[in-house]
Amino acid sequence: MEFVKVAMMRTIAHIVDRGRWGFLAAWIIAFVILRLMAPDWNQVTRDGQFSFLPANSPSRIADDLFKKAFPHDVLSSSIVVVASRPQGPELSDEDREFVTSTLKPRIQQAVEPERQAASRG
Repeated sequence: MEFVKVAMMRTIAHIVDRGRWGFLAAWIIAFVILRLMAPDWNQVTRDGQFSFLPANSPSRIADDLFKKAFPHDVLSSSIVVVASRPQGPELSDEDREFVTSTLKPRIQQAVEPERQAASRG
């Protein structure tokens, strides 16, 4: 079995070595043809993190609401946390206390290393 692998690799190496200029020319021709056939970059890309999602997806809805609420915030790395209760329209005082005293400090602690790196760079 090992002999077959070695013989196969030698054969491939011999073919590539003898036809290296042909292989190089074929790659260049393929690149040029594909480049000429490829659509314009702006036709196949979209700006925005959520632009590829359907308009009714939760992420797109949240992104639209964020843009309406903070129209001048140009950072793409903002964090938005939505706290809600499924059984009622309002949060309890205990919920608000948890968000203020536990959740917010933990998020700030997690973001702080990136904030420091951004201020250095």
